Amino acid sequence: MAHSRKRVPGFTLIELLVVIAIISILAAMLLPGLARAREAARRASCANNLRQAGLSFQMYTSENAGAYPTLMRYTGDLCDTKNTHVLMFDGPCMYPEYFTDARVLACPSSVDAVSLVQAGRWNRPDGLNGKRANGSTNPCLLDQISYFYPSWIFEYEWISQTGTRDLSIPFLDAVRAAFEDPDPGVFEKDLCFLDSLDMECRALRIREGVERFMITDINNPSASNVSQSRVPVLFDRVDVDPNGFNHIPGGGNVLYMDGHVEWLRYPSIEYPVCRAWAEFVNQLNL
Repeated sequence: MAHSRKRVPGFTLIELLVVIAIISILAAMLLPGLARAREAARRASCANNLRQAGLSFQMYTSENAGAYPTLMRYTGDLCDTKNTHVLMFDGPCMYPEYFTDARVLACPSSVDAVSLVQAGRWNRPDGLNGKRANGSTNPCLLDQISYFYPSWIFEYEWISQTGTRDLSIPFLDAVRAAFEDPDPGVFEKDLCFLDSLDMECRALRIREGVERFMITDINNPSASNVSQSRVPVLFDRVDVDPNGFNHIPGGGNVLYMDGHVEWLRYPSIEYPVCRAWAEFVNQLNL
């Protein structure tokens, strides 16, 4: 007697297409959230890098009469080329005594900083087969691929024009002149210049206690004093080009003198995460 075959239940083509469509819609809804979560984790890691740098600066200042390191004096493989374009602390002063891992200066959110460091951007060509990858760190090659270290205390009113908030040309010229000065000792001095109204501006070198010299009203010092919690030391890249930002959407972490790190949304009306600084970065091709 013939047995009839049992029909095995299955999916029709239309049912499969509906399931695929639902999965695609759910994935499209979830992916932006996952991307935001990844960026939040990278931003936190970047902020932690800055905090570690802050501890290194504090150790340095405790052994150097409260002074923070100057800008990089000499660059290049042989440390014999006057610095004309690097807005980073003097590597040989910090590495390896105070700053033991140069990778901390590569923000995970940066477009290509981590890959460039892994490829040996800051290394000597003494890796396998004479490659820079896996070579030893050359502190004279450290640069601003992720963070800026200006070494002077700048004020928003100096770097931006009143009203327009565009970059101040006198400020740009003053920093450019410091880079072009053949004497690397210029980085150890305060930066003096005249603004567009011929008012004297004196950008002090960052050092412990410097905030006491920034009182603008001797009759009301508590109101005009700038505390260490508002003096930027090391901070994320910003630029007029979106690819120049470490973080998208635009903004940046800022390490202040007191050691705390704060996130500022771009464009802020506070130095350094402001449009005038972004224009400054672009003009000097930093």
